[in-house]
Amino acid sequence: MDNQLPKITYLFGAGASANVLPTVKDLPKRIDAVKKYIDEKYIYNDEETVTIKDFTFKKNDAKEYLLKGLENLFNFSHNHSTVDTYAKKLDLRSNSREINELCFFLALYFNIEQKINGVDLRYETFFISILDYNAYKFPDNLKFLSWNYDLQMELSHSNITGANHQDLNFELFNITRHDLKKDKFCSIKINGSCNFINDYRSLFPMVPKIFQSECSMDDLDFALSYCYSHLIGNKRYYNARPNMNFAWFRDGELLTKIVETYDETEILVVIGYSFPFFNREIDRQIIRSMKKLKKIYIQDLMPENIKSRFLSILPDWEINGIKIISVNDITEFFLPPEL
Repeated sequence: MDNQLPKITYLFGAGASANVLPTVKDLPKRIDAVKKYIDEKYIYNDEETVTIKDFTFKKNDAKEYLLKGLENLFNFSHNHSTVDTYAKKLDLRSNSREINELCFFLALYFNIEQKINGVDLRYETFFISILDYNAYKFPDNLKFLSWNYDLQMELSHSNITGANHQDLNFELFNITRHDLKKDKFCSIKINGSCNFINDYRSLFPMVPKIFQSECSMDDLDFALSYCYSHLIGNKRYYNARPNMNFAWFRDGELLTKIVETYDETEILVVIGYSFPFFNREIDRQIIRSMKKLKKIYIQDLMPENIKSRFLSILPDWEINGIKIISVNDITEFFLPPEL
């Protein structure tokens, strides 16, 4: 790597996936649409059962539980400003079981939504533009930080590599705290991702045929089995859980490692991220640690609003200036001239 190249960090928010996934405003109606999709597309007969060790249940019974869970998720998102708000309420009440169920149904929603709508092509164009001599070689002076649960990076990258649904490269975009390196490409999702993680830190998809927009009757087999045995039956047959958290659930070790790894950032490119209140303290610690920061680019439909929120974290940048990317330039992710 040429050590003279500036260290560039991309910070992604929900707007980066907005061509195929909803932002907070539209989330309730999209959850309702996914609930209806599952109800209409995945039809099981009353004789279809699943047996896990000594536990047998009907697929239709598990399906009804999934639908009820998505209905509750719709209500939570509709009646609260964000799902994070509701999750924080559960945490204040010490309702860990309900938080676990909330993560499960939120992960299910994102998986089915992506199966229906595919990928935001901006990711693929972006990756092709910045990849070095092979599809797995991102520039060493580049790093990603994302607040998104979605699998848009993984799915887009698979379109480039030609990988099938069993070969989604979760680890490439979900680097663990132990593998974060200052002098290498890194990508981490601060709140985790809508895949599953087991006790050995291995990641795997919730819906195995997420590549295919057409529904297959085994799409929901894992979700049905997990929810009915683990959530209803309280049978610990799976040493796995949704790989998702919320901003207020502080992982001090992870945050410390992110700060140590990203502190040499010189160029910050903010894509579709609104700096919401729940993330504020973590954003503040990460961005204020970037002591070598020289330039900030903001690409968003409403960049002036984002600029205002950003200045609450780094008020000195009112003087230094922040580069606003024109609203006409949102068809592709911004590539800074320093890249």
